[in-house]
Amino acid sequence: ALLVNAWLVMAMPRLVYALVQTEGGCFSLSALERRIGGVFFYWDVLNVFLQGVIGASFFQQVWRIVFNPTDLPRLLGYALPDSSNFFMQFIAMRAFFLVWLRLCVPHGGVWQNWGRHALCPKGLVAQCNTERDESLAYGPRTPRYGFEMGHVMLMYLIGLSFSVVAPLLVPFAVAWFAFAWVAWRHNLAYVYARKYESGGLMWTT
Repeated sequence: ALLVNAWLVMAMPRLVYALVQTEGGCFSLSALERRIGGVFFYWDVLNVFLQGVIGASFFQQVWRIVFNPTDLPRLLGYALPDSSNFFMQFIAMRAFFLVWLRLCVPHGGVWQNWGRHALCPKGLVAQCNTERDESLAYGPRTPRYGFEMGHVMLMYLIGLSFSVVAPLLVPFAVAWFAFAWVAWRHNLAYVYARKYESGGLMWTT
């Protein structure tokens, strides 16, 4: 769970952003975020959800399936709850650590500001950048909805899928949504500044 979360938080946003940019099909920030959200969701479904289910359920029973292929549905039904342990750890780590880390660690604009101050002090900014570049460097960042939308839908998918076979997972999912609501409410009110309108089109996704 630690490695998957580290990959999803640190590596995937940059890779997906570069991938979507190379497509050249988005002509606005809102369209770019919607496309990133879709790619993130499909990635999460195929490489987090299905891999976790198949890895824990199918490969543990592969020899029994080879010798008794007619027992495949029953074997998978018995083995599915095994994968809930991984997803419970995955959601618990996001709920009790990563969500609150968002409130403790400065967002990207703060890190960039510190770097700009170290490499180019405020008195020399006029010689290094135009006024537009200075405002972009030191101004508040816009929330990147695309990166979060895929993760939110993944949490819905995991919570609903395992609510029957592993009811103990549901409180962790509820805790994640409650804590994420607090963190996002704080960041949207005090950290980020919205710089575009999506027209509510993300709700259709």
